[in-house]
Amino acid sequence: MMSASTSTPASGKWLVIAIVGVIDLLLLYGVTLMYAKGEAAFALLILVLASAGSWIFISQKGYSYRYIYPSLLGVITFIVFPLLYTVNVAFTNFSSTNLLPLERVKAIHLAKTYRTTGDSFTFKMFHQNGRYQLALFQKRKSEEFYITEAFT
Repeated sequence: MMSASTSTPASGKWLVIAIVGVIDLLLLYGVTLMYAKGEAAFALLILVLASAGSWIFISQKGYSYRYIYPSLLGVITFIVFPLLYTVNVAFTNFSSTNLLPLERVKAIHLAKTYRTTGDSFTFKMFHQNGRYQLALFQKRKSEEFYITEAFT
């Protein structure tokens, strides 16, 4: 009888370690996916919180922290991390002018077409002597086009 009661806590401890290990593997897979997609800050957040959670739920020294870990998890996830992330974004080049190079933006806008019922037009702008003219060309009939008066 004595050996059965002493083996139960040990098997329970191994069960806890196995469950935490499976959860950690799933979280590490998620961290890897986030990092591969370029979300290093979110991956680091999950990695730190998962590491702290693993230590708290496996270590005897971390036993008393089990009761405050959920609240710390919430505070770090929903208050501290967004605050630090916002400060980081404020001091980096995440503005709209740095998202795409100018040539790529021009190519995107010049490739746009205007769709009416039945006909499709391409848009072109002409520059001559400091004045501009806009033209719409039909895709099917390249000889027909609409052009504006010259403007500055």
